[in-house]
Amino acid sequence: MGHLNIRRAFLRDKLLIREVTWRTGRSLKTVIKHLDSGTIGPKFATPGRPSKLDPYAEKFAVWLKIDAAINVLWVHPQFFRFRGNTLAINSGPV
Repeated sequence: MGHLNIRRAFLRDKLLIREVTWRTGRSLKTVIKHLDSGTIGPKFATPGRPSKLDPYAEKFAVWLKIDAAINVLWVHPQFFRFRGNTLAINSGPV
């Protein structure tokens, strides 16, 4: 477990220092030294590059809207009824 994991376990996960030493297998002095150093970790700039999924962003947004509408129907089945083979959405509870 590296330097960043010690800080995460102590600060974010709210573990005691002795618990961090037990989980990491490092001595109490080493863990205290890492926590007192105040350094966050290596700082380097990640280059801005386009994602492989960027060309499909609009399609994903449409799919998410459709999925959200379908989930609302499953959560509240009183808002839909069937007419023959088609699904009709009611304006309110039946």
